Amino acid sequence: MFATHITFPGSTAEGESACLDWARTIVADTRAMRQEVRTLKQGLSGHLKIAAIPTALAMVSAPTTPYRARAPQCEVHHPVADVGRSPVDAGEPEVDAGSPISTTSRSAAMRAVPLYLEQYRLLTSADSPLGERDQVTWAEVGRSRSAC
Repeated sequence: MFATHITFPGSTAEGESACLDWARTIVADTRAMRQEVRTLKQGLSGHLKIAAIPTALAMVSAPTTPYRARAPQCEVHHPVADVGRSPVDAGEPEVDAGSPISTTSRSAAMRAVPLYLEQYRLLTSADSPLGERDQVTWAEVGRSRSAC
């Protein structure tokens, strides 16, 4: 931790602030460098927590399987998120990654990386009102009692 006020004889308040900013950057860079050297020597280790809503849970293995192969010392946890409220959407700090409910609710500190594209098929009899259609909307399916 840094002191809240450091005196640099002959400098202005702006100069002191700039020096303090530089010092913080140097300390952070030094810590990051030490961690990177430790990782290079010992390999990745630690815990990775990936929250997923139940419908996306099966797809979580796509990125984690190669990760586990490259970093066997890392423990990967997959807590199941509540369908109505994803920890990723809430920006909860104990979650490293996960599947958000929507891409519009994530914070600016998050980055979205698409994992897969979902495609749905409607199976219905040929004589139903939607049976001869090439495409239907969810609203049409919802209004049709004989769609399924």
